[in-house]
Amino acid sequence: MSKTTVLFVCPDNSLLSPLAEAYLNFRAGGLMRAFSAGVAPSQELSRHVRRILSARGIDAKGLAPLVQPFYPRSTEQGKGLSAPGDNHE
Repeated sequence: MSKTTVLFVCPDNSLLSPLAEAYLNFRAGGLMRAFSAGVAPSQELSRHVRRILSARGIDAKGLAPLVQPFYPRSTEQGKGLSAPGDNHE
């Protein structure tokens, strides 16, 4: 069985998408893998991220704002977005 991959995107990848990434990775028990990205990433995470995650027993290690390149795609299944490494190209 392959893992489901989820990409959370927010404008600056400093608060909401890193929180979602960390929370899903924590709760999924290895069945899913989450990533986060931003279209205009901040230089650093919001100061609230580590505090919020720590209060819930979730490690914030490795979280950092990241830009994820997206490429338009067109397939028989329709149009969408594609990220490097997905097999929909």
